[in-house]
Amino acid sequence: MEQKLSALIVDDEENARKLLKKLLEETSFFVEIRTAPTVNTANKELSNFEPDLVFLDIKMPGKDGFEFLR
Repeated sequence: MEQKLSALIVDDEENARKLLKKLLEETSFFVEIRTAPTVNTANKELSNFEPDLVFLDIKMPGKDGFEFLR
């Protein structure tokens, strides 16, 4: 039995978040996929969600992906 993964997608562009989520959902690898439009929202998600993978846009208005990594 293979282990399913969880993922968090952080991107300020709604279409990019939706497309990546749809592509990931079409695979059989993910059990849960959450999205966040900002670094602040992503940090709130991490308070109750520990994703196996994070897909991160590094160039966003306000706090960018590098600030999220710190």
